[in-house]
Amino acid sequence: MVEEIKECENIYPNLIVRVLISINRGKGIEYSEEVFEVAKKFIVEEKNPYIVGIDFSGHPATSSFKDFKDHLFTPARELGIKLTFHIAEIDGIEEETDHIIEFGPE
Repeated sequence: MVEEIKECENIYPNLIVRVLISINRGKGIEYSEEVFEVAKKFIVEEKNPYIVGIDFSGHPATSSFKDFKDHLFTPARELGIKLTFHIAEIDGIEEETDHIIEFGPE
């Protein structure tokens, strides 16, 4: 993937491409832990300039942000990993939205 991004930069020098590694809450905590470790490897250990953060997505009815917060997102923030969150996409999850806003996405 990195080679393809570099190739695009050579062809289209005004185009900037960066990648967010996505944690889909619907896949559960174990899967999310694996994704977090991959993100940590690329962003923190290898300092890959093309992979810039973690995205939290998935239907909020499958699990709560609070299930992931202390386990994944607080440690990610402490490591300096940028975070984005999908929120307020459906009605009836105002408390979930409030928790995410309180945590403070990037």
